[in-house]
Amino acid sequence: MDIVAVSAEPLTDDGVTLRNILAWGHTGRSRIDVIDLPAGSSLPRHRAGTDQTLYVISGRGRVAGADDVAASVSAGQAVRWVEGDDHTTWADEPMTVLVVQTIVET
Repeated sequence: MDIVAVSAEPLTDDGVTLRNILAWGHTGRSRIDVIDLPAGSSLPRHRAGTDQTLYVISGRGRVAGADDVAASVSAGQAVRWVEGDDHTTWADEPMTVLVVQTIVET
């Protein structure tokens, strides 16, 4: 058993922080992060490098895929993107999300 300290690192200039729970180098197939988004902040549009799931732990916000159509999300909901999907996330109120990225072998 290992118990490790996990510190929050700044991710964007608008106060978004990331806590890496499981790094790629540890398993080679998965990465797990907890991201805290202050109200009004966002994760800039980016392309999913792997299949990924965003689970809303607390708060409320919006997500959008390549079509730029925003959909509301709140605590207890999950959003899944596949590798290559363009997407973005906004926090309408303080929001904490768990992001699991997985390399899927074909």
